[in-house]
Amino acid sequence: MDHQRGSVLVLTNPLDVTADAVLRVLAERRVPVVRLDPGTDLHTGASLTATYRTGDQRGALRTASRELDLMAVRSVWVRRASPYDGPPDLDGHARRFAASQSLWGVGGILASLPGAHYTPVAVPESVARAVSAYLCHFRLTFGAFDFAVTAAGAWYFLECNPNGQWAWQPSEITDRIAHAIADQLQKGPAA
Repeated sequence: MDHQRGSVLVLTNPLDVTADAVLRVLAERRVPVVRLDPGTDLHTGASLTATYRTGDQRGALRTASRELDLMAVRSVWVRRASPYDGPPDLDGHARRFAASQSLWGVGGILASLPGAHYTPVAVPESVARAVSAYLCHFRLTFGAFDFAVTAAGAWYFLECNPNGQWAWQPSEITDRIAHAIADQLQKGPAA
């Protein structure tokens, strides 16, 4: 098993050329990386296991080419994974059930990794005002904003995406975003 500290886990589909560019740089830097498309790979030979006991947490990810100790993961990049469709040999309810179990199982394991993939944070009022001004200036109804936040708490604007990916977030976050978008679509353009 790869016990080298500092492994990176990239969750994306095999056709993601943006991830390919970053993976090439990580390879040049000799950073251990494992790429996984959990929506499909876990039905075609990859496996993800975890054990939790008081004071003990262990886990492994096995793909066709790699085996990764989950406790050695430094970072998780959730990019553009395929949807969790369930095993192709199942139909109807059984397939939907398997897909939901995969989604929640993988999400639970990844969320429990020590020091690795995301934490909701409060947005400073000055940043919220700047985002609102940006949307107003460009007459946008929606934007998925990317920021880099330093350890000292300084916020740096990176970009505004017209179709940012957010459905991988916890349900309490995705529900609020989905409802806000649905509300706007139902309302239509401002008069």
